[in-house]
Amino acid sequence: MGQSSGSAAPGHFFVQVGQAVGAANKVKFCQDNAILDRVTQAAQTPAQLIPIFEANERTILDFQSTAPSAIVAEAGKLIEAARNAITTGNADVFATAPVQQAGAAVNAYCGQNPDGSPINV
Repeated sequence: MGQSSGSAAPGHFFVQVGQAVGAANKVKFCQDNAILDRVTQAAQTPAQLIPIFEANERTILDFQSTAPSAIVAEAGKLIEAARNAITTGNADVFATAPVQQAGAAVNAYCGQNPDGSPINV
Protein backbone atom coordinates (compact mmCIF):
# COMPACT_ATOMS: atom_id res chain seq x y z
CA MET A 1 0.00 0.00 0.00
CA GLY A 2 2.89 2.40 0.42
CA GLN A 3 6.54 2.67 -0.28
CA SER A 4 8.54 1.77 2.77
CA SER A 5 12.12 2.88 2.95
CA GLY A 6 14.12 1.76 5.89
CA SER A 7 13.00 1.46 9.45
CA ALA A 8 13.29 4.29 11.94
CA ALA A 9 12.73 1.93 14.87
CA PRO A 10 11.38 -1.58 15.34
CA GLY A 11 7.73 -1.59 14.31
CA HIS A 12 7.92 1.80 12.62
CA PHE A 13 8.45 2.70 9.01
CA PHE A 14 8.72 5.81 6.90
CA VAL A 15 6.46 6.27 3.91
CA GLN A 16 7.32 8.54 1.02
CA VAL A 17 4.39 9.69 -1.05
CA GLY A 18 4.08 11.50 -4.36
CA GLN A 19 7.69 10.87 -5.30
CA ALA A 20 7.32 9.81 -8.94
CA VAL A 21 8.22 12.60 -11.34
CA GLY A 22 5.08 14.10 -12.81
CA ALA A 23 2.79 12.08 -10.53
CA ALA A 24 1.82 14.96 -8.23
CA ASN A 25 -1.70 16.03 -9.05
CA LYS A 26 -3.44 18.41 -6.63
CA VAL A 27 -6.89 17.96 -8.17
CA LYS A 28 -6.77 14.15 -7.97
CA PHE A 29 -5.11 14.24 -4.54
CA CYS A 30 -7.82 16.51 -3.17
CA GLN A 31 -10.58 14.42 -4.78
CA ASP A 32 -9.15 11.37 -3.02
CA ASN A 33 -8.93 13.30 0.24
CA ALA A 34 -12.60 14.28 -0.05
CA ILE A 35 -13.58 10.65 -0.68
CA LEU A 36 -11.57 9.45 2.32
CA ASP A 37 -12.95 12.23 4.52
CA ARG A 38 -16.53 11.31 3.55
CA VAL A 39 -16.18 7.58 4.15
CA THR A 40 -14.31 7.95 7.44
CA GLN A 41 -16.97 10.30 8.87
CA ALA A 42 -19.09 7.24 9.72
CA ALA A 43 -16.49 5.93 12.17
CA GLN A 44 -17.34 6.67 15.79
CA THR A 45 -14.17 5.02 17.14
CA PRO A 46 -10.68 4.52 15.72
CA ALA A 47 -11.33 0.76 15.47
CA GLN A 48 -14.18 1.44 13.04
CA LEU A 49 -11.69 3.02 10.63
CA ILE A 50 -9.92 -0.26 9.84
CA PRO A 51 -12.62 -1.84 7.61
CA ILE A 52 -13.14 1.57 5.97
CA PHE A 53 -9.44 1.75 5.11
CA GLU A 54 -9.47 -1.83 3.85
CA ALA A 55 -12.45 -1.11 1.60
CA ASN A 56 -10.80 2.05 0.24
CA GLU A 57 -7.23 0.88 -0.35
CA ARG A 58 -7.33 1.94 -4.02
CA THR A 59 -8.25 5.49 -3.04
CA ILE A 60 -5.52 5.47 -0.38
CA LEU A 61 -3.00 4.36 -3.02
CA ASP A 62 -4.14 7.14 -5.36
CA PHE A 63 -3.96 9.67 -2.50
CA GLN A 64 -0.41 8.52 -1.84
CA SER A 65 0.76 8.54 -5.44
CA THR A 66 -0.61 11.98 -6.31
CA ALA A 67 0.44 13.95 -3.20
CA PRO A 68 2.01 17.27 -4.25
CA SER A 69 5.38 18.13 -2.70
CA ALA A 70 3.85 21.01 -0.73
CA ILE A 71 1.81 18.55 1.38
CA VAL A 72 3.71 15.27 0.97
CA ALA A 73 5.02 15.17 4.57
CA GLU A 74 1.57 15.57 6.12
CA ALA A 75 -0.01 13.14 3.66
CA GLY A 76 2.76 10.67 4.51
CA LYS A 77 1.74 10.74 8.18
CA LEU A 78 -1.81 9.81 7.21
CA ILE A 79 -0.69 7.06 4.83
CA GLU A 80 1.65 5.58 7.43
CA ALA A 81 -1.10 5.66 10.05
CA ALA A 82 -3.62 4.00 7.70
CA ARG A 83 -1.14 1.34 6.65
CA ASN A 84 -0.23 0.59 10.27
CA ALA A 85 -3.93 0.41 11.18
CA ILE A 86 -4.61 -2.16 8.45
CA THR A 87 -1.50 -4.18 9.32
CA THR A 88 -1.88 -4.17 13.10
CA GLY A 89 -5.65 -3.93 13.49
CA ASN A 90 -5.15 -0.87 15.71
CA ALA A 91 -6.16 2.60 14.51
CA ASP A 92 -5.80 4.42 17.84
CA VAL A 93 -3.12 6.68 16.30
CA PHE A 94 -5.94 8.50 14.48
CA ALA A 95 -7.01 9.95 17.83
CA THR A 96 -3.56 11.51 18.41
CA ALA A 97 -2.67 15.15 17.86
CA PRO A 98 0.01 14.58 15.15
CA VAL A 99 -2.36 12.58 12.93
CA GLN A 100 -5.27 14.94 13.60
CA GLN A 101 -3.01 17.89 12.69
CA ALA A 102 -1.84 16.14 9.51
CA GLY A 103 -5.45 15.58 8.49
CA ALA A 104 -6.29 19.22 9.21
CA ALA A 105 -3.27 20.36 7.16
CA VAL A 106 -4.34 18.25 4.17
CA ASN A 107 -7.91 19.55 4.45
CA ALA A 108 -6.64 23.14 4.59
CA TYR A 109 -4.35 22.52 1.59
CA CYS A 110 -7.32 21.17 -0.37
CA GLY A 111 -9.77 23.82 0.87
CA GLN A 112 -12.00 21.15 2.38
CA ASN A 113 -13.93 20.65 5.59
CA PRO A 114 -13.33 17.49 7.67
CA ASP A 115 -16.34 15.85 5.97
CA GLY A 116 -14.77 16.35 2.53
CA SER A 117 -17.04 19.20 1.48
CA PRO A 118 -15.46 22.36 0.04
CA ILE A 119 -14.84 25.27 2.37
CA ASN A 120 -17.07 28.11 1.28
CA VAL A 121 -15.10 31.34 1.15
